[in-house]
Amino acid sequence: MPTTDPELTTERLRLRRLQPGDAPLIAPLVNDWEVARWTSHIPHPYTVQMADEFIAAQAEATSNGSQVFAILRKDDDTLVGCVGLHRGIIAAAQASHRAAAVTARRFRPTNLRAR
Repeated sequence: MPTTDPELTTERLRLRRLQPGDAPLIAPLVNDWEVARWTSHIPHPYTVQMADEFIAAQAEATSNGSQVFAILRKDDDTLVGCVGLHRGIIAAAQASHRAAAVTARRFRPTNLRAR
């Protein structure tokens, strides 16, 4: 039976697994000092190569129950951040898109729709 990658949606956002092509979009978001200063485990400066390595590691880590998803605006599919789901939720989004991170933290089984 084939499996598909899960996608979670709300009225404004879509969460999907990270893809290799996301690295050039993720690196500048994570490299933003307003994001980096609130994380203790992400190096700063953060390069596209680091994002590539992170995405590759996430693809291999799906069996440990931890998932990192790209946060995209649903209306134009713009990647605005990432969210890690680990027995709770840790969100990091570009400082100007804090609302996306707040919304991502509020995902509940009652308002999620898998696509």
